[in-house]
Amino acid sequence: MLRLISLLLVIGLLAGCASVSVAPEASVAQDSAARLAAEGKHREAARAYADSAAATRGAARDRAWLYSAEQYLLAGDATAAPQALAQSSRRKLEGGDVVRHALGNATLKARAGNAAGALALLGQPRESVPAAQRSSWHALRAETLEATGRPFEAAGAHRTRVTLRLDLEPEGVLETMGGALGMVRSRARGDLRRFKEYIESRGTADGAWRGDVDAGR
Repeated sequence: MLRLISLLLVIGLLAGCASVSVAPEASVAQDSAARLAAEGKHREAARAYADSAAATRGAARDRAWLYSAEQYLLAGDATAAPQALAQSSRRKLEGGDVVRHALGNATLKARAGNAAGALALLGQPRESVPAAQRSSWHALRAETLEATGRPFEAAGAHRTRVTLRLDLEPEGVLETMGGALGMVRSRARGDLRRFKEYIESRGTADGAWRGDVDAGR
C-alpha cells in the first residue's frame, strides 16, 4: 500500500558533531535498490537496501534499513520486514522518514491484528503528514479505524461515508444461484458507485429530503 519515493542521502552533521559516512559501495547498492524498487522487484530491492545499510553508518544506515523494511512489506514478507525495521532507529531519522517509520510499524501492527497499536502510531493530524506519505497514512488509518468499528471516523472530516447492508433471503433457484455467484454484491457495488458519481457531479446542494423509505417501495 506505500508509495515509493527516491532515496535521498543527507550527508552532514548530526547533533552538531556526528557525521554520516557513506562508502562508495553503499552508493552503488542504493542506486541498484532504487532501480529495482521502481521496477516493482520489491524483494530484490529490499536486499539491496540491506546491503547498503551494511556499508554505511549513522542516519544513512537507519534510513537504508527503513527502506529495506518498506520493500519487504511491499513484497509481502512478514518475517523479514519486522527484522529490517528493528534495525532502524526512529530517533535518527528526519522529516518524512519519521512518518515512513511510523507507517511501517503501524502496518506490521495492523497485519498482526493490533489495530489499537497501529492507531497509536497514526495519531498525528493529517495536515502534518508530508504529501509523499499522506495517501498511505490516510488509507492505513481508515483501515484500522474500520477494524475497530469506527467507520465514520475512517471516512474523514471532509467526506461522507455511505454504508449499505443488505439482508436477503433468496427465493427460488435463480436467486440462490445469483447470490452464490456474487451477482447481488456486484449489483449493489455498481449502484453505490453510480450514486457516488451522481452526487459528486452535482457540485452543490440544491435542496434536501428528509423521510423514510418503506420496505418494498
